[in-house]
Amino acid sequence: MPPSSLLIEAFSGISGNMFIGAGIALGFPIEKLKENLAKVHLHPTPQLILKRVVKRGIESNYFNVLGEGLPAPEEEPPHQHSNHAEHTDSHEHSHNHHHHHHDRSAEEIINLLKRSSLSECVKQDACGIFALIAKAEAEIHGKNVEDVHFHEVGAIDSIVDVIGAALVIEHFKPQKIYSKPLNTGGGFILCDHGKYPVPAPATALLLKDVPTYSDGNFEMTTPTGAAIAKYY
Repeated sequence: MPPSSLLIEAFSGISGNMFIGAGIALGFPIEKLKENLAKVHLHPTPQLILKRVVKRGIESNYFNVLGEGLPAPEEEPPHQHSNHAEHTDSHEHSHNHHHHHHDRSAEEIINLLKRSSLSECVKQDACGIFALIAKAEAEIHGKNVEDVHFHEVGAIDSIVDVIGAALVIEHFKPQKIYSKPLNTGGGFILCDHGKYPVPAPATALLLKDVPTYSDGNFEMTTPTGAAIAKYY
C-alpha cells in the first residue's frame, strides 16, 4: 500500500538522483521512469544505472545517469555520502560544478517538458522545480529568468532527475510530504565563477526559508535537490 505521507530524512543531504533512489527503495519501479523518459525524446537517450552497493556497512541503492565524466559507484571519492540504505549520490557533485554540457535555457527546458506526453501532474511538478532553480539563478546573476541558461543543471542527467522526482511523487500520491532539516554539508566547491563556500549560491537561496544545518566538509545538498525539497 502506498504511504499516505512521505518524510525526507536528509541527514546526508539531498540531490535529484538520491531522491529517485529513495523512491525506488520504497517501491517506485525504475521501468516506469524509463517508459516516461521515452515520452520526452531526450537526445542522446539517457542511460540509467541502478545497482546495490554497500556504503559504510549498509546495503544501498545506487541510481545514476551514465555519461562522460560520471564515476561508477566503486570509483567514487571516499568522502561521498550515503543516504542510509536508500541511495548514494555522486553525479551532481561531479557534474554540477565541473562537467560542461550544451547550454539549455530555462524556457527551452520547460517547453521540452510541456511538449512531451508526460502526465499533466508530472509536467506541472517538473516545470515548477525547474522554475524555482531558474528564479534562484536569475537572482544570483542579476539576470531575467528568460536569460538564464543551464549549462549545469540543464544537462540531460539533471532533467532526468527532475522528471524522476515528479514521477516518484505521482506514483505514491502522498497526502502530505514532510522534511527534517536538510544537511547542506560544508567546505568549498569550484564553480565556473570560482571557489564558493557550501552551500552553493543557488542552493543557499533556494533554502532561504527551509530549516538546514551544516555537517561535513563537502557538498551534500545540490541545487536540484534543494529545489525538489523546496517545491514539495
